[in-house]
Amino acid sequence: MNNKKINDLFLKLTHILPLGLLLRILKSMLDVAASYTSKEVFGLNNVEYMLMKKPCISANSGGMPELYGDTNILVEPDNPHALKEALKRYANDPALMAREAAKGCERAVIFFNGERIYNDTMKEYNLAIAKRYKTPVNF
Repeated sequence: MNNKKINDLFLKLTHILPLGLLLRILKSMLDVAASYTSKEVFGLNNVEYMLMKKPCISANSGGMPELYGDTNILVEPDNPHALKEALKRYANDPALMAREAAKGCERAVIFFNGERIYNDTMKEYNLAIAKRYKTPVNF
């Protein structure tokens, strides 16, 4: 299918489906998620890919090393050759893709769930208030 046909199909689908649903459908069709920007601070889209059990590739910058931990592949920013090599690694090793996808999903479930984020945030607020007012608090 050429680019014009893909573009036409996408435009037709935007009239039929809500855009959010269409994007989720398209993401689900990916074999590998490559989010390659040196400006990424957190990478919510990467968490979404990890939760969808997609092996990921991202630039080794911003918050991505902390987000990925020991999962997925990080490449040097502004280095298209490194991105190409990472894509080839996944393409040539389906077992690696499956392992990284599973590890990424497990990490996302553990670290990026609402309850944990709430508890971690409240802990930091309590520490900051206790330090400021020199008294323990617990909200």
